[in-house]
Amino acid sequence: GLQVLTELARFEAMVAADEVAAIAIRHVPRTVQTACDPGLARLEESLGLDVGTDPDPIWDWGHTGLHLFPSAMQMAAFLLTAGGRDLLRGRHVLELGCGVGLLGHVAILAGATSITLTDFDPLVLDLCKHNRELNSGSVENIHERIKVQSLDWRHVRYP
Repeated sequence: GLQVLTELARFEAMVAADEVAAIAIRHVPRTVQTACDPGLARLEESLGLDVGTDPDPIWDWGHTGLHLFPSAMQMAAFLLTAGGRDLLRGRHVLELGCGVGLLGHVAILAGATSITLTDFDPLVLDLCKHNRELNSGSVENIHERIKVQSLDWRHVRYP
């Protein structure tokens, strides 16, 4: 069958004066055009996703959340600074539009108590779950601390 090209990015951080933690994040390289990749089309079918029936123009860009963007790497580096750690220490964090989940894992390394990763794309959510499993040896109590949930902002009801 058709497969989707992926890469594995390794992110290392000092979590204590003498302790380095490493996480690995699988992602689709930005050179892969996710709007027309045949492997992703097959995954869409297997998950029951038909982007052709969704009129939202967001799908014209493909599954952008499968990519690891430089801005996520920059934010991850900030979260591990003293200022970033101060913002996160002991907090329960909600990430809207989590992409591959890098920032959620880093937030835990930076001292967050828990994080809920949300996205509307089922392929992105599946990759987040994969990345959570990939790091189960690096993050203590990972399933309790990193949750992955679907959230489609287009269907949120406001009071």
